Amino acid sequence: MYFIASPFLLYGGSIGIGKYYLSEIRNSMTENILFFHYHQGCFISMIYTCGVYFQKNTFISKSRKGLYGLLIYGIDYAIVEPSPFEKKTKYKKRIGPNLAVGGGYSFIISDDLYVRISLDFGIKLLFTNLNFSLNF
Repeated sequence: MYFIASPFLLYGGSIGIGKYYLSEIRNSMTENILFFHYHQGCFISMIYTCGVYFQKNTFISKSRKGLYGLLIYGIDYAIVEPSPFEKKTKYKKRIGPNLAVGGGYSFIISDDLYVRISLDFGIKLLFTNLNFSLNF
């Protein structure tokens, strides 16, 4: 199980299920995770997003601790409140891709319990996100 909290740039979270395996080609550990998420944030107006995405984490270490890279792809649905500078009062609804790359650092707490911090950015309705996660 994977739980992600996003307390800084946008707040919300994700829950996911996945598995990990040793890549024989690169001699590194890889995780494949399917996530469902909900986030909200305020830029000029409030934006609410939810969606589903697939995340692939590739670790340098076979123990899944230390530095890792990540690749995200999925789809998001967003509702955007009207800006205070707009005359329109209708909410905007959007569907868009969630394509991002990033990296992070994984701390091992005990057997199969990890705390991670990661940052990703890319082509998505919310350009970037800083995450804390608990994985077991």
